[in-house]
Amino acid sequence: MKKTNIFAMLLSLACAAGMTACDEDAVKQELQAPEVSETAGNYQSLDFEWTPVANTTQYGYKLYDPEGIVVDAGVTQDTKAHFSELLPSTTYKLLVWAFAGPDTDYTTSPAAELTATTGALIKLETPSGLTVTDANGAVTATWNAVQGAESYSYALSSSAGTISSGTSVKTSVKISGLEEGDYTFSVSALTTAGGYLPSDAATAELYLASTVTESWRANGTYYSEIMGRSWNATIIAYSDGTYSIPAFYGVEGYDFNFTVESNGMITILSGTPNGDYYRTVPTGVESVGDLFVYPSEYQYTGFDGSASGGDIWIGYYDQYWNETFYTDSFNWNGMSSSITIDDLVGTYNNHSWGSTWITDDWSELVFDDSDWTATVEKIDADTISLDGLYYTECPIIGTFNASAMTITFQPQTYAEWYVFAATSDPGDPVVAKVSSDGTISFPEYKLFYDTYYYLIAESVLTPERATKASSAPKKTRPAHAARPQRR
Repeated sequence: MKKTNIFAMLLSLACAAGMTACDEDAVKQELQAPEVSETAGNYQSLDFEWTPVANTTQYGYKLYDPEGIVVDAGVTQDTKAHFSELLPSTTYKLLVWAFAGPDTDYTTSPAAELTATTGALIKLETPSGLTVTDANGAVTATWNAVQGAESYSYALSSSAGTISSGTSVKTSVKISGLEEGDYTFSVSALTTAGGYLPSDAATAELYLASTVTESWRANGTYYSEIMGRSWNATIIAYSDGTYSIPAFYGVEGYDFNFTVESNGMITILSGTPNGDYYRTVPTGVESVGDLFVYPSEYQYTGFDGSASGGDIWIGYYDQYWNETFYTDSFNWNGMSSSITIDDLVGTYNNHSWGSTWITDDWSELVFDDSDWTATVEKIDADTISLDGLYYTECPIIGTFNASAMTITFQPQTYAEWYVFAATSDPGDPVVAKVSSDGTISFPEYKLFYDTYYYLIAESVLTPERATKASSAPKKTRPAHAARPQRR
């Protein structure tokens, strides 16, 4: 009897186990596939939506590019997906499927598939109404404004290549100083707005019969502050009101061309515009690169002169856009033959400005519009001694170049504790410029002490014979510099 009961119990357990296995092997129902549709898109994005699927916990998706590579994938409980940073004019394939919960009678749905194409980039309209006229060696081009354009790229070329090119926010441009010959002018519309391409170029052919003649030319001296030296150069004035300093940095093919307004303001024709404030002018010198020249209306660039003589000054930053602002000059009043080393000997009114740093903490003391007396003595045929540049009884020795009208001061000990040198490096010389009236102009110089500098300043020394009427008070400089204390 007991054996019978035990057997019945085992049979009952076996049946129960068998029923459980049968339930787990039951076939689950596949979820219905979503219905996908494209709702929006532009040149770099696509938006999709799909119909909700009952008994779904979330949806999976994959976006493929034309090469079958997955560019985006993920899961979401939402019934839409947004894809960005796509390529324009490109067809993508989207797969979407529905997931069921783990404790339901459903399995993942088949994938729904839909292809969609991103929008094409829109090309701006080609400028219309292009008209090109010429007169006296100058070309003036005008055209109609293009909707959506922020600026226009233009170029004037000949069989020799591109003569002038640049960008303009206006619908006209004038190019001067041209020689007789055949030219092609082209202009395209530009914008920085997304989704747009530059327009095709509108072009115009013309033959320019040059009537420009040379009015006068003069030889002079070009001084480059960034290079710290001078060289001989020539200025040419033309009948159309344009001027040129050929090879203004000593390299053929790199000229400084400009026009002059009645108030002495310069319009630079060389190089290309650079924003609203600068003009990029190449020099052809690798170590200098491009000059970022200020326009004349900011008074950092200007012209004052005629065939008998004059000056040009050019304010700019260098190609690295550091914090140093430079000013070049060109003088063509025959000063190279008007000043000798004997003319430099004498007493000067020293006008200086700058800053001193007393400690490593850069405690700054600024002196502005300070005046005191300096003296120059002749040592030999081309060497002078200058005392009173910053301290008295602390002379510095310089070499005078009569043809370049410069005085070069090699790095040297100054006031016992310092090295007198240029601003870029304590190993660079300081090159002062001498004007036709004997004025000595120093670019920025420094007094280096150990690994830092005590002084950075600029000075202009005017011969007292030219400033006898001046009653400006003179400051007394100390005989020797006090040694700076380091912390």
